[in-house]
Amino acid sequence: MINDISIGGLKFHSSYEFPVKHNIIMKMNFTFHGEVFELKGKIIRREDHIKGKSVSYGVQFVDLSENDIKRLNVTIHNYQVTQGNKTS
Repeated sequence: MINDISIGGLKFHSSYEFPVKHNIIMKMNFTFHGEVFELKGKIIRREDHIKGKSVSYGVQFVDLSENDIKRLNVTIHNYQVTQGNKTS
């Protein structure tokens, strides 16, 4: 489950444990605000949760194309606008 996303990367929860120190590049397929993305990322941080069996990982995007950067920027912006409209 993705908890946070920015142009630089994302944070996700998982019950699966990934090794952090091995410079693993992973391909992530996800849909965010109606847009389908297939991006590469490197795990740079791990957060263990004492209450529960999930682990959070910080992922830094790598090798993004210009098109992916533009689409992600627009999608994040559109998401933020709709979230702002919900609180108004």
